[in-house]
Amino acid sequence: MANSGAMEGAAPARRRVEELKQELRRFMEEILDTDDANEENYEEAARAIADIKELRFGAAKESPRKKQKEPEKDVVEALQSAFTPGTEPKVPAQFLCPLSSSIMRDPVVLSSGQTFERGYIQEWLRNGNRTCPKSDQVLSNTNLIPNHLLRHIISEWCEDHGVILEPPQSNPDTDCIISAADYSTFSTIVSDLSSNEVARKQAVKSLRHLTKRGHSFRALAGSDPTAIPQLLSILSTVGDDHELREDAVTALLNLSIHDFNKRTLGESEAIVLLIESMKLGGTPNTSANAAAALFALSALDSNKAKIGESGAIPPLVNLIEMGDSAAKKDAGAAVFSLCVLKQNRTLAVRAGAVGACLAAMSADETTVGDELLSLVALLSNDQDAAAEVAEEGGVPLLLKILREERNAKNVENAAAVLYAVCSVVRRTLREVGEEEARQGTISCVASSGTSRAMRKAVGILDKLNRIHCSQFSR
Repeated sequence: MANSGAMEGAAPARRRVEELKQELRRFMEEILDTDDANEENYEEAARAIADIKELRFGAAKESPRKKQKEPEKDVVEALQSAFTPGTEPKVPAQFLCPLSSSIMRDPVVLSSGQTFERGYIQEWLRNGNRTCPKSDQVLSNTNLIPNHLLRHIISEWCEDHGVILEPPQSNPDTDCIISAADYSTFSTIVSDLSSNEVARKQAVKSLRHLTKRGHSFRALAGSDPTAIPQLLSILSTVGDDHELREDAVTALLNLSIHDFNKRTLGESEAIVLLIESMKLGGTPNTSANAAAALFALSALDSNKAKIGESGAIPPLVNLIEMGDSAAKKDAGAAVFSLCVLKQNRTLAVRAGAVGACLAAMSADETTVGDELLSLVALLSNDQDAAAEVAEEGGVPLLLKILREERNAKNVENAAAVLYAVCSVVRRTLREVGEEEARQGTISCVASSGTSRAMRKAVGILDKLNRIHCSQFSR
């Protein structure tokens, strides 16, 4: 019975909504089809929209969008300015997206109540922004409500005034929307890259900051035939200008993050120049950012091979040994990525990567230990690397990690390295056996670690048991 009553109560509301829709259509026809529409017509149209909304969603009940402002006021203003008789066809400000300054094809309303072109506000949100770009208001949510009425009004206005709506400019290779303002700013920067020394320096700095802001500029630089070559030309002749070198290297780092640019940069002289900058340094950030750029470029296998062949691994290993914590992590990540290729593993072992990692882990275990331990675990598949762990005094560090570490991945990597060491350097089994007798460290991992850690720990225990049995038989 209750459901029957609810349905009966809803019927009048539905009828009233249909009546309001008819009124709204009538008001819109008067506004759009006649030149003598008065202010009352606009107000009645907005009132009909508000009444329909109230009947559908309820006056007291908030929608899930939580008081997201509706665009009725903006729509009324747009109606009034768009269809004023006796005026030239000037585009009403309400029709223009605040981000692109172009007429909106698909207007949507943000939780701040401001209306934007869908593609541009999606780009804004995709770049991590959580404020309204027009009002700077912090957004309560990132929902986008289609502004159907404004879209219809814009379409009618364009048809009446012979305006053809052009699609937003986009880069087909990167699938991102780029505003006219972006193009203008970028064109100025590219032009200045080939200007005088002062202008070039400022242009590189501007490119650094703009490519950090979002991927629109990263995409633009990658698709422009002159931007990256000019930037590389400046870096190749930078000399002792440490600030300019840092700006150029950091701009390349920002560009390398964009997938489309990885191949372009890999096929240029960027890798060689980044390696040179990593060696020269100059500022605290230059070497670390060069290492981070090489890491980003190494996502492509073709780049992995070229980076290794170009001599990047020795200076990266040196950075692991001598750099600050951030530089050690960037360099460690780069070497790890490069060592996915077997030939680069050999180069890393020869460059002393194992000893550098162990020294850095011993000095600053909590900050850089995870990345560098993963690298040592990868390299320990090489017998020379496993032997170097023992020679560099790495066994006590590994036992400490197994005994005290709470990170399951670190325990797994330490167990894998220790198993490799025990397989190659049998004398280390004595030290491991003493640890097991005192603390039961290996048995603990064998019973409570990850599946891989447990396998490696069981393998170590098996080696210890065989030695014990061999000694007992004698």
